[in-house]
Amino acid sequence: MTRAPLQDLARLTAAQKAFEEAQMRRLTEEEAEIRAELAVLEQRHRAALALPVSDTVQHRQIGADILWQGWVGRSRHQLHIRLAQALAKKGAALRRLRRAHGRSSAAQELVQTARRETRDEKIRKEIAEDQRLMVLKAAARSES
Repeated sequence: MTRAPLQDLARLTAAQKAFEEAQMRRLTEEEAEIRAELAVLEQRHRAALALPVSDTVQHRQIGADILWQGWVGRSRHQLHIRLAQALAKKGAALRRLRRAHGRSSAAQELVQTARRETRDEKIRKEIAEDQRLMVLKAAARSES
């Protein structure tokens, strides 16, 4: 492959890697948000459980405590489902990111190899030209 297509390939794979990195950041932020919501829910639940019995008598009489417990359980369940889904997406995104990173690294290595080969070929040509000139100069001296 010539250098230009390899550079195009390297740019394309770098762009794909950048896209996958952005996806991973977005999914990581989503995971953090869900975990924060879970933490707030747990904090509120613990705070409600820590209330003195005298403060919760009225709530118990009308059944609000049972409704609260049910709401907390449903909310916790929904948040855990969302977290599991986010983690599944993140796992798939991580696999895609690893693949994109590998492709980008391989493309960069191909570009570097092509540059080295081009440089080495140029040096070989210069050496061959210098040798040819030395032979021509030596032949010219011997004819004189």
